[in-house]
Amino acid sequence: MQKEEIKIINGIGEVLFVKSKKAKRIGISIRSGNIVRVAIPRFSSKKEALAFVELKKDWIISKLKKIEQQNTENIINTQEIISTKFHKISFIPEKRTDIRMLIDDSKATIYFPDYLKNDDTRLQKSLKAMIAEVFRKEAKRYLPVRLDELANKHGFKYNQLRIKNIKTRWGSCSSLKNINLSIHLMNLPYHLIDLVILHELCHLKYPNHGKEFHSLLEKVCPNVTKFEKEMKHQKIICR
Repeated sequence: MQKEEIKIINGIGEVLFVKSKKAKRIGISIRSGNIVRVAIPRFSSKKEALAFVELKKDWIISKLKKIEQQNTENIINTQEIISTKFHKISFIPEKRTDIRMLIDDSKATIYFPDYLKNDDTRLQKSLKAMIAEVFRKEAKRYLPVRLDELANKHGFKYNQLRIKNIKTRWGSCSSLKNINLSIHLMNLPYHLIDLVILHELCHLKYPNHGKEFHSLLEKVCPNVTKFEKEMKHQKIICR
């Protein structure tokens, strides 16, 4: 087969088959844009790859449906005003070609071309990037202060705080006692922000999730079990 080849698979749609020198086995991944990619080792054939896709068809379809659902849930509605911790974000359609945002300490206004539909990919990508910037501004304003308050209250000592646009987790703690917090924490209720901060502070003493770690977390956050159940339903909207 060619190095890359697209084939239509019934029930899935387009599937990209790629011969890969690095692949040790046939592997399936779903990339940005819902592209199903099949990596084929040099010693495997196209026939074997097709058979593997058929074997994994139900899994692929399930993943594609889940991604589509997430994409639908994450659409920013430009007809609504979004209230964040410190800002009101409004959207104004205008006769223009670019998308831009004006922001101050309490208000953010996003101007976009009036010919773009709400689900336009370019529009949604820009809106999410701009809302993430609002979260970044708020995170830098709130998280350092709150981290210091909780650290001082419970006797924790950390090295540095880094605030990042992390989309895969809410926070982390390094072996150098540096704490990383996601800007997307600003989309959580205050008590869940505290939960994440306390979780990472406890990792300063116990880097794992063993009994001692959980005992300490329960001590500094008595409602941890209830709050952790709430966390399971929280999503990052600016993916």
